[in-house]
Amino acid sequence: HLQSSPYAMPLKVGDKLSDLSFGFDKGFGVAEIKDVRCKAKEKNRMVFTLKVGPEHMNALQTMHGAFAMLLLDVLTTVTTMDLVMKPTVSVNMAGQYQGAAKLGEELVMDCRVEKAGKSLAYLSM
Repeated sequence: HLQSSPYAMPLKVGDKLSDLSFGFDKGFGVAEIKDVRCKAKEKNRMVFTLKVGPEHMNALQTMHGAFAMLLLDVLTTVTTMDLVMKPTVSVNMAGQYQGAAKLGEELVMDCRVEKAGKSLAYLSM
């Protein structure tokens, strides 16, 4: 049962990361991701959205690559804690950039739990 786990982060469809029960500032503490919203949730999959804002931009006025990796790290963590109900740390991350996100564009991030064992979970985004 999701609520009985001390690691559960019951995020409902429509909720923002800032709505998490453990308190956003005490958790991730990264103001730039507070508006990420859960768009869909099903077994082994969560979908998130975020409108690219000025706080996400680099000097070239596209979304900063380091911010993209932060999203990868945080959203796979949220997905693992919500769906697998275990505490988590990232041990390996890889990203491939397909294009530059511009101010005002909406990102759709699809996180999938590919496999979860006793101590490791493998996710894709």
